[in-house]
Amino acid sequence: MNYFLTLITLILLNFGIEALTAPPSSRHSQNIALFEPFERPELDWHTLRGNWVIKDGWLEAQAPNNLSLAPINAPTQPYRLQTRLEIQPKAKMGLIFNAQFPERLAAAQAVQLEQIGQSLMVRCGFFDQTGLWQLQDEVKIRSTTSQYKLSVSVDAFDYSVSLNGTTVLKQQPLRYRGGLPGLMATRKSRFDNLQLEPSNTQTNVVAGDSSLWTTVGGAWQIESALIRQQYPQGYDRSLMFNPQSFAPKRLRLRLRHTQGNGAGLIFNASNDFTLTNAQMVRFDETGKRLFWGYFPTDGEFVGQGAANVPLAGMTPHQIQIELQHDTYSVWLDGQLLAQHLKLHSLEGYVGVTTSKSAAQFSVLDVSTSQGIKHLIGATP
Repeated sequence: MNYFLTLITLILLNFGIEALTAPPSSRHSQNIALFEPFERPELDWHTLRGNWVIKDGWLEAQAPNNLSLAPINAPTQPYRLQTRLEIQPKAKMGLIFNAQFPERLAAAQAVQLEQIGQSLMVRCGFFDQTGLWQLQDEVKIRSTTSQYKLSVSVDAFDYSVSLNGTTVLKQQPLRYRGGLPGLMATRKSRFDNLQLEPSNTQTNVVAGDSSLWTTVGGAWQIESALIRQQYPQGYDRSLMFNPQSFAPKRLRLRLRHTQGNGAGLIFNASNDFTLTNAQMVRFDETGKRLFWGYFPTDGEFVGQGAANVPLAGMTPHQIQIELQHDTYSVWLDGQLLAQHLKLHSLEGYVGVTTSKSAAQFSVLDVSTSQGIKHLIGATP
């Protein structure tokens, strides 16, 4: 019996009709072929078996044996397909890509994760024309976390699998080219975002191209010396700089809202694909207050304070954070708002964020004991 087929849930998303069925606020930039943030109350996918539920910006598998399919156009290769996921012990979940048939799981490539105690199994392979699973390669990774960023880079004749930004399975031969992308999971597993973008997209961000940034919700467009978030729904839609973490002494962010209010800065996160232990400073949804705090390990934001400020609106603003030992101070447009605030974490990953708003970010500088790193914007 095909254990892989009987234990997975499969969702195949529709590239061809996505722009027609998604609400205007969720349409992606021209750099991204597909972006699904799982914010709509319901998704118009064809569920053949089982049940999926959208809850708090996550797509959750609710039954042990589900199957959902939707016809799509084949993506242009090369491309990168990625998602953020949360897996439970003994669960199995992952990505489907280059699936040849919309009505059945056959002739399709797949990558599967399975949590086994303190280890994570990563498997890649394909379903043949009869629907039987054919393993190509696998690797066991020691891991104690439950959240991962999983991505597949598909080239003309092979593909590679990355986990949390590190390639774990390299240059596996493609059995099938072109076709449908999708997700698979057993009960209680869940996904946050599914994104497909051409892997040869050229960008001119000072710190590098789009591969140096990890999406944690939102529809992000990387332009020359400018980054935009264009999806004004949901909370904590963030973009993290992934090549390195920092022990910052000063952070400087310039932003401008283009719709709503709620943009700001993330720093000292434990990793580049979640907001775990991250400090956050941003405008609230009224645009009349700036607040600050952190996300502890359980993920529930803990506020440390706020200040009334002039309406943010569509005027450019600069947020600056000064750090000294285990405290920090918050500045807005050159005015000191708070100081001697206790840091929850002393170092980590840096990024930008929006809630209930769209915004553009023109400068993000990080000063450390080694100098200044310009992550967004031209060097002064």
